[in-house]
Amino acid sequence: MYEVSHRPCGTYESVRAFPRTREGLTKAIKFASAFDTIVTFDGMIVWDGPHGARSGEAVRNRAILALEGRIEAG
Repeated sequence: MYEVSHRPCGTYESVRAFPRTREGLTKAIKFASAFDTIVTFDGMIVWDGPHGARSGEAVRNRAILALEGRIEAG
């Protein structure tokens, strides 16, 4: 599952999970964008915004996970 941690309206941090599909990643990215946060998969950052400080790491992590067959390529 793709996971997005967020803190809505100053409350306790919560995690929202999305299915391990291309559609799930798309929804996770849209959700993360709304809260200006990251998307992780199995603890690895797979999206950090289009110009995030860790976007290069996120691209590399997605490539590794796709090669291992743990997530869909794309």
